[in-house]
Amino acid sequence: MGTQRTSNKDVLDAINALTQAITQSVINAPAPAAPAQVQVAPAPTEASSPKAKLDPSYVSHVRVAKAQPYANDKGADVVLYARRNGRGETKLAYCLAEKFAKLRDRGLIGAIEILNPEA
Repeated sequence: MGTQRTSNKDVLDAINALTQAITQSVINAPAPAAPAQVQVAPAPTEASSPKAKLDPSYVSHVRVAKAQPYANDKGADVVLYARRNGRGETKLAYCLAEKFAKLRDRGLIGAIEILNPEA
């Protein structure tokens, strides 16, 4: 900083010049490539059986001990679904039905059941 002060008009002129330079660079920039298509899992309309073999006692445990209480707590439908984890094991997971349609899970196998909240 020198001994002279910068006036507000000089600051405004510098900001306007930068704004014009940025605008010109955006206008002259090449168009971006089209975004890649993201595959979204379809929302389940009814319970479906995935291509995974699951122990019925494990399915029952997750349904009764975890997914159903979650549905009751949230007061909304919950989708119980099968997924493959990083080790290649088939596991069960659950989420709200409204979020299942937008679920981005690379290990998704398919929906097992839709659970309604109990009154």
